[in-house]
Amino acid sequence: MQDTYLLAVKRGQRNIYAQNVWENHGGVGVDEMEAFRFGELDAENDLIEKTQLIEAHKSLLLERSIGEVRMVHQVTKNILATYDEEQSKKS
Repeated sequence: MQDTYLLAVKRGQRNIYAQNVWENHGGVGVDEMEAFRFGELDAENDLIEKTQLIEAHKSLLLERSIGEVRMVHQVTKNILATYDEEQSKKS
């Protein structure tokens, strides 16, 4: 893209349209549909957050006794079973 075009966009004098990017600039090396996969990006971000939370949980549990870890495990299983049961009633 030309510098003058980019500066005009920066100043709010021009707009960037996805169609123009693909037609005039070869799609900046990204498949057209790939650029708009926001749902999959959310899923990837959720997986990253989930992994971080599990690691934090693991760190907390490693500092506890085996009895405490077993109790947390059982409580977690009970909570998830209750949640699953409630979800199945809604379906």
